Amino acid sequence: MDEFNTEDIIEPIGLGCSLERFVEWKEILDLVTSLKETTEVTEQPVNGRSNAEKPYERFRYIVDQYKEQPHLLDTYLSQILDEIIFIVRGNNFCERSKHLAFQYMRLITNVRGTKVILQHLPHSAQDLEPVLTMLENQDEKDNNNWETRYCLILWLSIIVKIPFHMSRLDSNDVGKDSTVIQRLYNICKKYAMVVDLCRDACAYLTSQFLTRTDTKDCLLPEYFQWACDLITQENLNWMRFGPMLSIAAILKYGKREDLLPYAPKLLKTMMTMNWKSEPYRLCRKLAMKVIQRIGLTFLKARVISWRYKRGMRILPIDISQWPTGDHIKTPALNVKNEDEAEEDLEVPAEMEDIIEELMQGLRDSDITVRWSAAKGIGRIMGRMTKQLADDVVVCVLDLLSPRESDCAWHGGCLALAELSKRGLLLPSRLEEVIPLVKKALLYDEPLGHTSVGSHIRDAACYLAWTFARAYDTHVFAPYVPDIANALVVLTCFDREVNIRRAASAAFQEHIGRQGTFPHGIDILTAADYFTVGVRTNAYLNISVYIAQFKEYTTSLIDHLVDRKIEHWDIAIRDLSAKALHNMTKHAPQYMLEIVLPTLLQKTNSIDANVRHGSIISIGEIVYALSLIDELCIGKELVCAINEIVKNVKKKHMFKGISGELMKIACCQLIDRCSLAKLPVNDDQVISK
Repeated sequence: MDEFNTEDIIEPIGLGCSLERFVEWKEILDLVTSLKETTEVTEQPVNGRSNAEKPYERFRYIVDQYKEQPHLLDTYLSQILDEIIFIVRGNNFCERSKHLAFQYMRLITNVRGTKVILQHLPHSAQDLEPVLTMLENQDEKDNNNWETRYCLILWLSIIVKIPFHMSRLDSNDVGKDSTVIQRLYNICKKYAMVVDLCRDACAYLTSQFLTRTDTKDCLLPEYFQWACDLITQENLNWMRFGPMLSIAAILKYGKREDLLPYAPKLLKTMMTMNWKSEPYRLCRKLAMKVIQRIGLTFLKARVISWRYKRGMRILPIDISQWPTGDHIKTPALNVKNEDEAEEDLEVPAEMEDIIEELMQGLRDSDITVRWSAAKGIGRIMGRMTKQLADDVVVCVLDLLSPRESDCAWHGGCLALAELSKRGLLLPSRLEEVIPLVKKALLYDEPLGHTSVGSHIRDAACYLAWTFARAYDTHVFAPYVPDIANALVVLTCFDREVNIRRAASAAFQEHIGRQGTFPHGIDILTAADYFTVGVRTNAYLNISVYIAQFKEYTTSLIDHLVDRKIEHWDIAIRDLSAKALHNMTKHAPQYMLEIVLPTLLQKTNSIDANVRHGSIISIGEIVYALSLIDELCIGKELVCAINEIVKNVKKKHMFKGISGELMKIACCQLIDRCSLAKLPVNDDQVISK
């Protein structure tokens, strides 16, 4: 098989099925119940295999089938977890049984999620002491039983929400260092420094414990000081992850009035650590989370009045009263009161530094950091005044400029998508945004023998997708031709399968929510998720079908001529030439008068890829034009085509590194011209 056409093979989708209920629940319960019979003796390896290994693999296989439909477990979740908790609480069961029970619990948590699992765990005050003691007895360096520590920490995070002072759980003769509060505090600090998943669970436990009314005044300042000291130390590397995770969680779940006094110090710490030079991307991502949540702490939570609102947020119960079409109106607002509220809003001076740090995050080399920064920009703008938010939009738009890197373009597209999705990108800015979106949709910069830009085009498709949800039809109508043509071009001609599918999804979203894309239903039927998955089909069949609609014909042809016939991938150049051949019947005059002269000029390019793509495209178009009876190629064009091979030879382009390409291209040109019966003059065209 040709090595260049390997991308045409669609990747396996996988066997999918929709389950209706949790049919193996009895088997799962039996597997959990069987742990009661486990002893240390029965767990000795036999022929290198533990007796518990097979049941464990069976348990994991069953629950993993429900990862796409985890809600089916809910009916039996309490029953399964109660059985696990019974084993954990029992004094008659060996330690190995309890470890296996926690392993099963971890598998269920992985499928259903921690938030749902926590709702089903017991959280009475009498559980606090045994669970805390069990966790203290664990060895944090034991890699074989990390699931036990993970589940115990999760269990503690729901128990510490008990609504009375924890000092009531202490006996009278207990020392200061042995109080329940101090023991929990030590656990939070201890497991913040581990390297396994317990660190993530500990961050949630810390956020729930240190934001209690009986701990926020005495322990929260001390913990912040301890964490900040670790973060600002040099050469700690991964040891910063735990403290930063905990700070991010505290800022997320704590009350604003409790955290506001510590916000300036935390911001100074993040500025001091110089996160931009950190080699670990997780550290930079956590820095973005902490910085944005510090910004949210500085600003009061409020419903901004200037946000663009599409349609109605609450629909009447009676369907007959639902507004439709042009009858949808935004409720009238008290502009005077809104202006007064805008003036009363105080924006701290620290917000300028926070926005600048997030802007730097949009330029980061890692996609997870850029994505976190983009979400931070959107959240913070949702609490700012209209004028300040507009200034932020200008800064984001500046990222989409030729002088910026591809990372900045990607981050800018993600940020704009977040703003659009939240109604913070006002319609007045669309006139500036749409041209930049078009550039992002076509971003493909050469880099050696490859190119950079697929991640930018993907983000631009997401941005176009948000437009369909964000704006009313009459607001977005002036920009429909530009976005529709750009998405169609990507759907048919992008090299990457994920981009073709993303463009198709964005196109589909506009058809469903805007309904203004020309011939939308017809195009979507032909260019769905599966049909665009095969590149050859997209180039040679789908594009030809769409080209029959005059709104898209010239856009498809121009994109091939301007960008794809000079693509660095030879397979794309070949497909582009064949696509031009197939689309010639829909625009023969345009091909004859505009495309052919343009391609003839490109045959003189110093770039071998441009020459190769132009020559084979000329041959395909000439052959396609010959199949149209009423069309005749002029003498000037015929002479120019006849001179192509001569000029290539005269300039010694058959030699050197690109010589093989030129030989192949000229042979294809001669073959197509022969099939087209193109007239030649008496001069010698081919020589030895």
